[in-house]
Amino acid sequence: MNNHLLRTALVLVTIPLILNADVVSKSYLTFRQRFELNLPERLSLFRRRLDARKDGIGGAIQAVGLYGQTCNSAELARYFLPNGKDYIIVGEDASDSSVDRTRDVNAFHLGILTAPLNSTQYALGFKNLTFESIVSLCPQQTMGGVGIAYQHRLPNHFWFDIAGPIMRIKNTLGLKEQITDVGGNHTPTGYFDNAIDALGNTNTERHYGRMITRPMTKTGLAFIELRVGRDIRWEETCFMGGFAGMVVPTGNKTKGCYLFEPILGNNGHVGVLIGSYGTFELMRDTSNRTLSANYNISTRYLLENDQIRSFDLRGKPWSRYMQVWNGDNYGIALSADDWQSHLDYLANYSTLCVRVKPDACIDISTGLNYKQNNFTLDLGYDAFARKAEDIYFTHAITGNIGLPALKWYLDSNPIPATESKATIATPLFKLDPGYSDQIISQTGATQNQAYLPITTADLDPMSGAHPACLAYMVYGAMGYEWNHCKLPTAIDGGLSYEFSHDNTFVKRWLAWFKVIVSI
Repeated sequence: MNNHLLRTALVLVTIPLILNADVVSKSYLTFRQRFELNLPERLSLFRRRLDARKDGIGGAIQAVGLYGQTCNSAELARYFLPNGKDYIIVGEDASDSSVDRTRDVNAFHLGILTAPLNSTQYALGFKNLTFESIVSLCPQQTMGGVGIAYQHRLPNHFWFDIAGPIMRIKNTLGLKEQITDVGGNHTPTGYFDNAIDALGNTNTERHYGRMITRPMTKTGLAFIELRVGRDIRWEETCFMGGFAGMVVPTGNKTKGCYLFEPILGNNGHVGVLIGSYGTFELMRDTSNRTLSANYNISTRYLLENDQIRSFDLRGKPWSRYMQVWNGDNYGIALSADDWQSHLDYLANYSTLCVRVKPDACIDISTGLNYKQNNFTLDLGYDAFARKAEDIYFTHAITGNIGLPALKWYLDSNPIPATESKATIATPLFKLDPGYSDQIISQTGATQNQAYLPITTADLDPMSGAHPACLAYMVYGAMGYEWNHCKLPTAIDGGLSYEFSHDNTFVKRWLAWFKVIVSI
């Protein structure tokens, strides 16, 4: 182990966590996969089972039942929402939240309109557009499955193993809405009168980032890990070695159609593994009771691949849910009844196939093992660090889209203009005309407003990437061994809890029970 790795290990185990760095408006979340190497449900009581059967073939197999779920729904909600809260206030331009500037999302951007946009409403100043609701999230993931691992002894103290979990993941967004004002109560065709319909499958025009109330599930083999290693010391009181291996992706990739979609495995990334392990006996008494310390260090490097991700505009949280104008119409006026057909959702254009480079993560697990006769007790701590994903745009945005200056389109002969300063919370129909982009040409009495198209340079790559994170785990397990039967057998059960100082890593617990047989 080199000095750099030792320094990294020291930082991960001892760093004081005093800062809060919650992130918001993320479109993608990845979970650390359970039953990965170094996790306690994989390692507990399985560290030295290869040679338990003296006249066997030098193999050991374990089957592990797993069940767990996430703990802090409010933190998860803040990860996805634009305002650092677990709810958003959605309102039309004449709603109370728009007037007092507490609105988080302009309802029209979601596809909500409760009164027609006609000349009568224009003359009244759209006073009927008063719809307002509170939309809350309570996301939770529940996981269960079976992990299988087999390890086999090779000559000269070499060994190999293969492992993988068959998992069922259920993600529930926990979407709820409380409508506080129904608005104009005359919803035009093509629009919605509530946020749940506007954000969900009912809105067939929104192709990506849909938010639904029903659970989403995914079942299958999450990944396969293959390793080859060698024990370099194998005394009874000191056992050490190292390994190299790879991760074979067998799960699914994100499609971007739904927020908080369930993903099995590492999103299709092939991985390379390298690491070391060791167990050191600290004390032994006359009754043959022992206390040992163990460590496991692994570095996992995931290779880049192509994925579908959704992105916000730079400096505009949740802007992928904004409406955009598709096509600048080359400065030609439109029919007053036709302009609304040119509106679309930014997510339909800012969801792109991109190159994703996760790079490396490091995991350090340390623990104590107490053994008395055939009974064992494990207590331990795990530290995990992962760098932020790097995103590279490989495809351009299709279509000539821009943020629409909708107040200009309500004229009798509207000419497309943009409002590049607009956010998802700003008014759409009552802005000062000076808020629009600058006039670039003038012919007679007709002014052609500047039309500023959106390109990939305007997208924030980090809004679709999982951020860097530091996470920690504490765990405990108890087991019992039968080493003097024909097929030495052991059972083990335990509980772990993962946590972090911010919402870049999901807090969750996991329970497991395993059976180990040496052959």
